[in-house]
Amino acid sequence: MDNQRAYTLFETVKRLPKTAGKRETYSVQRKVQNWVTAGLVQPIDQNFSGRGIHRKFDDREIWKIAVLLELSAYQVPVKVMRLVADIFNDTRIEARSKLRRNSRNRRRMDRFSETMDQAKAGDKPAYLTLYRTDEGPVTADFGTTIDLRPRSPSAIVVDVGAIWQQIS
Repeated sequence: MDNQRAYTLFETVKRLPKTAGKRETYSVQRKVQNWVTAGLVQPIDQNFSGRGIHRKFDDREIWKIAVLLELSAYQVPVKVMRLVADIFNDTRIEARSKLRRNSRNRRRMDRFSETMDQAKAGDKPAYLTLYRTDEGPVTADFGTTIDLRPRSPSAIVVDVGAIWQQIS
């Protein structure tokens, strides 16, 4: 766990933006519990069963939860949220080390990871863009600029760097 503090579900939800009232807090807790069940979010310690209030999350998972919460405000389907969760999971050192050093996916994950680290440090902005091209599947792009091109008029752009600043 790299000597990072672990936060309970309640502490996690309190760190998130948009959870001011009691009703919002409970609603977000239920969403996080559902995302854990769906495999989108991974608690640090998997040994607990039951309602999920004892689950603990590190800063990286809280960042992922905050981004997923932002996407849920746009009513993004779980299938697309899984794509975003995979980006966060794949940028972890353990996941990247399993890929061949010069593979295309490894270079892409290294670039995403570097961008996320720069966003955490406040050095550069980091944007997650979700778009669909020609009625194909939804694609996620991650970078330091908003690059919409003529892809889709209904693209969703999330400033993940700003979200990090809000929760830290």
